[in-house]
Amino acid sequence: MDGKAVGGVVVLALVIAVFLGRGMLARDNFESKYLTEAYALVEHCDKYRKHQGYIIGICESAHEAAFQKAYTAGSRRRKAKFDENRYYPEFFRVMRERAITDGQYEVAESVTKLAEDFATGKVTLVPG
Repeated sequence: MDGKAVGGVVVLALVIAVFLGRGMLARDNFESKYLTEAYALVEHCDKYRKHQGYIIGICESAHEAAFQKAYTAGSRRRKAKFDENRYYPEFFRVMRERAITDGQYEVAESVTKLAEDFATGKVTLVPG
């Protein structure tokens, strides 16, 4: 390869790296925002203080599963999308199932109540 070909390959590699980096940054921004919201949301569980460590643990794994279902990566012509209508039901479903699987029925009931309160607007993420 001559110098021009090598330079072209390097430029192409940089363009690809920038493009992929932008996509990863967008995903990280969405993921960070919704994980922070998930942490704030589970604090409303009536059993949060009693089972805080456990609830935070299942919150994190439920967030990962729900985020996978709700996030659609963008492209050059299309912005990344995040569907809250898919995220929250999946988030609560995974939390409930994990609590039941682990025999934490008290937590499962608390998560069920929180999901209902969130769906009806009794619990919100917006102050006030």
